[in-house]
Amino acid sequence: MTAREVDEMIVDVFKVRWTKITSNRFDTTAFNVAHKDIYT
Repeated sequence: MTAREVDEMIVDVFKVRWTKITSNRFDTTAFNVAHKDIYT
């Protein structure tokens, strides 16, 4: 799909889509290590 510069293709009876998704998540493990008193 990247080589064809498309973000959607129809293959036989299937529609295939390429979508970039940005995600921001809070790292609870790192926070727990750094701030045990606040985490509990």
